[in-house]
Amino acid sequence: MQRKQIIMLGASNLTRGISTVVSWLRGNLGGPFDLYVAFGYGRSFGIKSGVFGRDLPSIKDCGIWEALAARPPHERDAPTYALITDIGNDLLYQVPPDEIARWLEYALRKFRELGAKISIVQIPKANVEKVTRLQFFLLNRIFFPGRNMQPDDMRARAMRLAAHVERLAREYGATLVDQKPEWYGFDPIHYKIWWWPRAWASVLGSWQETALVPVAAFRQWLYLRSRGPAQRWFFGREQRYAQPHGRLSDGSTVHVY
Repeated sequence: MQRKQIIMLGASNLTRGISTVVSWLRGNLGGPFDLYVAFGYGRSFGIKSGVFGRDLPSIKDCGIWEALAARPPHERDAPTYALITDIGNDLLYQVPPDEIARWLEYALRKFRELGAKISIVQIPKANVEKVTRLQFFLLNRIFFPGRNMQPDDMRARAMRLAAHVERLAREYGATLVDQKPEWYGFDPIHYKIWWWPRAWASVLGSWQETALVPVAAFRQWLYLRSRGPAQRWFFGREQRYAQPHGRLSDGSTVHVY
């Protein structure tokens, strides 16, 4: 049986929930598989981004595409699944929605070339519409400091981006996943921990009709979170890790970018 190829692009929610995601993959798609993931807190699809002294290249320029193109022929012909999530970060970097859409389309073109079954997680529109001034202040000052963002302008940009995402999903035959308001609490951008299993089962459910709700072990979470990406910087000092940088007990590999 061919090893499945899984490609995931995202930011903080994917980073926080990676063990839950892997448990879903192992329980529903089965292993072994090869997981290619580009994620990280504050991750941008098109610009270099940093959080608390750690910088990562953009998803567009991080090397994941070269790695996928360099796979041997038998892997390139394997069943392939692709996910795009955590799309809203670039709005908080004040990138225009049209530019973000172009970055997303770059990834979607690559996925189509790979023959992947694609899912896209829509931005949390309900959160955008009801975010309070206090929540917006915290986003503006703590998570994404140094930006002079205004709530009304951000809402308008978010809705334009949501329209782009809907259009791209139609054009590329992707499943569009709408997020549920109950996945979030006071923090408007991160899933509540106790909702991780059901939220990720909902996000990934389009790949497998019989979807078991995943249960993630702490040891697996610790292991996956400790895997270093192909390239990053800590306070200006570059670090590189050979890929794959993770291997699971069933022989699955984890490639981090």
